[in-house]
Parts: sequence; C-alpha cells; structure tokens
Amino acid sequence: MFSKNIVLLLCVVCFIVKNSTADDEKIADETSTVIKGTNLIDFGTVQWQELFNKYDIITDSEGSISTEDLQKLVFKEFNGVLTVRQAKTYIHLINLKQSYRIGLEQLDKMKPIIFALSQREMSVEYNDEDEITRGYFVSEITEGFKKLFSNKKEVLEVLDLLNVQNESFPMQSTKYEEIVRMLFASVKVENIYKGFCKGDFNKNGVINYDDLVKAVGDPNKADLIMKKRDYNRDGVIDLNEYMIMACNDDMVFSKPHIAVF
Repeated sequence: MFSKNIVLLLCVVCFIVKNSTADDEKIADETSTVIKGTNLIDFGTVQWQELFNKYDIITDSEGSISTEDLQKLVFKEFNGVLTVRQAKTYIHLINLKQSYRIGLEQLDKMKPIIFALSQREMSVEYNDEDEITRGYFVSEITEGFKKLFSNKKEVLEVLDLLNVQNESFPMQSTKYEEIVRMLFASVKVENIYKGFCKGDFNKNGVINYDDLVKAVGDPNKADLIMKKRDYNRDGVIDLNEYMIMACNDDMVFSKPHIAVF
C-alpha cells in the first residue's frame, strides 16, 4: 500500500533531521536535496506589512493576529501546513518564551519557518492502481503522518484546512502527491524544531555558547559556530537563526553563503 511508501520516506526524513544539532555539518546534510517551493526573495518589509495587515483586519485590526490566522496565512499565501499547536509553539520560542503575541515583528521572524514549510522535496511514488477514495486518503494521512499530529483533533484540523470535506473523490493523484509532499515539509520543520530544543540544554528558548560546547564537545568549534550563526550578534542562536542555518539558503535570507565545516 501507499502508506508504506509514506512511512518509509518519513523514516528517511526523520533519520536525517533527528541528528540535527548546532553542528552545521549535520544540518547541511539534511537540506541537500531540497527542491524550492514558494520563493520569498522578493518579500521585503512592504510585502510583509501588507500581508500582516490583510490578516490583522480579519482578526481585530489591533496589531496582532491569532495562531489560527497564522495557520491560514501560511497555508493560503505560501502553501504550507502547520497545526495551531505548532504555530503557538514556534511563536512562543520566537518571543523567547515571553508571550504568544503575533505582531508584524514576529511574522517577519517566521520567514525561515515559512520558507521551510514551502519546500517540496523528493517526488512521491504512487501506484496508479490504488483509487484515492475519501476513506483511503484520510487513512493514509492519519497513519502516514502520525508523528506530525499530537491527537486525532489535529488530524481533523488539518483535513479541514485542506478543505477535504468539499473535495471530489476519487482524488486526483497529482493533488494527493502534492498534499503528501506538503506534509513532508511540515514534518521536516517539526524535526528541525525538535533539534533546536535538544540543543537548548538550559531550556530558555535559545542556544548559547555553553549549549554549543555540550552539543559539539569542542569549545573552539562552538565559538566558530556562534560567530558564524549568531547573525544579530546577541550572543545566542535563537529559533529564527537556527532555522536559517537549517534551511541553508543565502539567497532567501540575504546571508553570506553557509559553508559546511
């Protein structure tokens, strides 16, 4: 069945990303086969402001949007999927565990995460003999992406986001494959986040020098990584900087080319 292919590919993705630490070599390996999705190069301050205003008006026009609106924004504007729980978790870290507020500043810092969610990796193998009925689709997504969802409610949440209730079945294989690849990107972002959390030994929402020493076991190497990856020079690597490092894309984030150590 196709679910075996999903599970196999997920295992490959998880195996690669679970080794993600502050060590750049491991992170570079995990992103070497990425095929770019939505291009964020042209998204500057004006574009982010316009996008934020669009969803702020929908909410309350008070300078912030909800996690539910962030989920819709990522899906509708960038073809990426994240659960409300994940949106809340990522925003909390971006705010250094101080709040869950999503203002323009936070949305701008979400850029690396949004970029990663818009990526499309390996093609999906599909047996044309398998008819994609509603039951088949729900079963494959539920079973194939268990690690993405914390409970059945989140499965229903994503199915609703994908507008499955209004989908005509049997579903076309091309659409099914795109959804699967979309969810692969979500799994990868979740695993990069977990890698960041493992590197944050103090559990304070950032990776500092001491954390790096523990992660790589070499003070000199830790110092080199900090100098290269602490882009805003505040002495720590936050989730935003870690995601940039993981995405390994200088064109999108206007950073110097990230070389492998």
